[in-house]
Amino acid sequence: MKLLFLIVILSCLATLLSAQSTSFDITPKLFPTNKFCRRKIEVDRNEKTIKFTSKALCTLDRLNATAVGSFSEMEFLASLERFPLIAMKAKTAIKIVTPITKIERELAIVVGSAFGVDRIIEYQETSGVEGYQPGNDTVVKIYNLREQTWKIVDLSKKLLNDSDNSYIYHALVETNITNFCTVRMSAVISTATVQIDSSKFASRAGVVQVLNPSSLKVSFELANIQYSQSNSLIALGTIVAFRGSRREKSSGENETLKPSSGTRESSAVEKPDDANDDQAVSQFDNDLNTQLDGNQAILPKPFFSFQKFISKYSSSSPTVVTRGKLIYTPFRNIEGSLNSDEQFIKDKSEASNAVVARFWVSLTERVENVIWDPSSGSSENSNYLAATSGASSQSLISFLLVLISLIICNLL
Repeated sequence: MKLLFLIVILSCLATLLSAQSTSFDITPKLFPTNKFCRRKIEVDRNEKTIKFTSKALCTLDRLNATAVGSFSEMEFLASLERFPLIAMKAKTAIKIVTPITKIERELAIVVGSAFGVDRIIEYQETSGVEGYQPGNDTVVKIYNLREQTWKIVDLSKKLLNDSDNSYIYHALVETNITNFCTVRMSAVISTATVQIDSSKFASRAGVVQVLNPSSLKVSFELANIQYSQSNSLIALGTIVAFRGSRREKSSGENETLKPSSGTRESSAVEKPDDANDDQAVSQFDNDLNTQLDGNQAILPKPFFSFQKFISKYSSSSPTVVTRGKLIYTPFRNIEGSLNSDEQFIKDKSEASNAVVARFWVSLTERVENVIWDPSSGSSENSNYLAATSGASSQSLISFLLVLISLIICNLL
């Protein structure tokens, strides 16, 4: 028992020192729900990549052998090898019965996607159409993000409040582009469902933003922007790679999640894969018809989503964050040969037959600091999730020791 007490105290001190030396902008709070599978996360880091391996703690005994509520294992890779990108890969096993032979067999299913911002355009709007129109607006400068020097600023793990076994992980990378701005990309992933907020997010009345364990939330930030022309604007060149086909999710397909106790009933809960007026969601079928040999099965749907607005703030008033307008072009599948950036993101999707698409995100006003929020992950189907495993009971003495040690940590 003394050893347990000492371990917890040392862990708290380590967390305290980490918090003092790094930035953790997200404010998380546990969101009680049984709609999602709790997960265990392992982290592997080198100079240019951070990999989060997320393993499901739900049992794989299913009500229906041909239905899976959550992927058994997921990998999220944050890479700086060329430009900042997030790659997601997930896998699970599915049992199918061949119609003719009636023989049951197990198939390994692998899905994946990747997205990244490979360039920033400073442009002048000359086409008469709001937002950057490639080939029709005047390009002032192109900042290729592969030409910048990127570094990992933070990789931290934080114990969630009122929990002894739930954590949220935060990664932050950045680069300074001379005479232009600082570019930061952060990623957040959690072992349990959490309600998230940040001092850098524009507030939305009546909206509770939730991050479930099978999703990763990204914030792409431009800070201290210095424009080279008096009437120029900014656009982000975004590329996405995925297997199979892409479809835009509609709001009618969302799985509703009720607000937790203590939250106003009128509040709307927004998950990363919820399509609505504020968030666009792309779902990928990952060529499942081929992987399933033409058989039918119910599987989680991988997705890429992003907010349809920006959060903006001025350098003189960094605590005042407001909402700004954002314009984005339709996704355009790239046919024929790929350039080196496009080929790189295709390779990261780990599928030789992956489709690569590009779209542009444009700011419609001049701002000093801006944040745009994409997300990646997979949906979950609560109808095919069994009880969460791994929640071990503790003796009363162990519980009291942990409780006392946490109180001491709060007093440090």
